[in-house]
Amino acid sequence: MRISIPYGKEEEQVLELPEENFAGTLYPKDVPIGDERQEVRRALQEPVAGPSLEKFLEGGKDIVFIVNDGTRPTPTCKVLDALAERMDLTKARYLVATGAHRAPTEEEYRFIFGKHYDLLRDRIHSHDARKDKCVFLGKSKNGTEMHINEMAVNADRLIIITSVEPHYFAGYTGGRKSFLPGVA
Repeated sequence: MRISIPYGKEEEQVLELPEENFAGTLYPKDVPIGDERQEVRRALQEPVAGPSLEKFLEGGKDIVFIVNDGTRPTPTCKVLDALAERMDLTKARYLVATGAHRAPTEEEYRFIFGKHYDLLRDRIHSHDARKDKCVFLGKSKNGTEMHINEMAVNADRLIIITSVEPHYFAGYTGGRKSFLPGVA
């Protein structure tokens, strides 16, 4: 029996498997959320906890958004669309959380920022763990030193745009990983 498994964006892996070893195919439950853009707008309008976006940004002179790099399917552009209805996107800076990945290519920047890329390109910085100035924040309970990108540490207002989903070997992506390893 031959089984094709999608791999990457356009490839697939083909496995040869004896039929007696094949128990069946399981598919994830489809959970519709409706219109993604509308859901993002609703989340900005009705935050689960904390102040509204406008209240949070009030008085912030150095606003930094941490965004995922091109290896994550985060719909950053859709979030920016909704944010653009509530704020001037050029009033913020954007830090791409690369972690141990390379900097995004031009094509990946366009994937991440979409139609906003040309407007924001001079406000975007891709984190480089080897070259960027980082601030020592302390040690973990295991004694590991934690150094975080200076741009994130010194921001008056820091917001992450991320997605949280299972990672094939590292638990979950996104969330706190935008900070460590994202901009560490």
